[in-house]
Amino acid sequence: MSASLSFPPVIDSSMRSEFVSCPHSFFRRYIQGLQLPHRSVHLHFGSCFADGIATFRKEFYGGSRPHIDDALQAATATIIRSWGDFPEEVEGSAKSLYRCVGALEAYIAQYPPATDHVKPLIENGTIHTEFNFALPLPILHPETDEPLLYAGRFDMLGDMAGLKVIEDDKTTSQLGATWGQQWRLRGQFTGYAWGASEFGHRIDGIVVRGISILRTQYGHAEIIEQRPQWMIDAWKNQLHRDIYRMIDCWKVYSLTGKPTSFDQNLDSTCSAYGGCQFLDLCTSADPDRWLPNYDTTSYDPLGVPQP
Repeated sequence: MSASLSFPPVIDSSMRSEFVSCPHSFFRRYIQGLQLPHRSVHLHFGSCFADGIATFRKEFYGGSRPHIDDALQAATATIIRSWGDFPEEVEGSAKSLYRCVGALEAYIAQYPPATDHVKPLIENGTIHTEFNFALPLPILHPETDEPLLYAGRFDMLGDMAGLKVIEDDKTTSQLGATWGQQWRLRGQFTGYAWGASEFGHRIDGIVVRGISILRTQYGHAEIIEQRPQWMIDAWKNQLHRDIYRMIDCWKVYSLTGKPTSFDQNLDSTCSAYGGCQFLDLCTSADPDRWLPNYDTTSYDPLGVPQP
């Protein structure tokens, strides 16, 4: 086993979801740190859009730029900086730098701050736009014996007609009649509700807003979800069981040095959403020969918007 490999000290919803879908993919991505050198345009677009919305809200509601055009200008500059040297356009995708800025403008037109029914919660002079948390779990790290942390980040802790809500924005290629159903049991949002409650915020609902990025227009949808305490408790118990399974896999790997101690899915997950990025590794009798095709990166759950 390479001395550089270690069990992650922080877990988030993306990591837990990856492990549940395919423990082997979790190992490759979050323990080995492997990632194909070309980042997904969908993830990059969503991250830049989230940065833009966060800047707009801070500038507008924070009072620095209380005029929409000024706040939009600041948010546009943020998107351009976040986009960086990523290609401005990707062949075959409607998601481009130009369309990202346009999506922000369309979002503000759809939900004008003056009439938006969900606004940032203001408490004791604090404006709650982005909400980040990292909380200790009653599970010890298998190497350090320090408590593992669970981290999350959502777009806004909001006020909706006196109700305290979580608000999160999702970019997508298209919206449909079933778009809202995917969030009903999404652990990502249950974790957000738990994280907020640990900071004393009793959550009355979760507002999920979708914006579809089409070549000639943008679409919008909004759904409201609930996370009663029994659902939070069930999610928390399942999270603990999943992390204990992660640790069990890690302990076997630390003894054998064999990545297959993290089980492979070997089914539909391998080809979902255009195919797993580790497909070449799992379809080769000699996976190591494919490793030079991957970059080695460090995933930071505390600083990455979740898809």
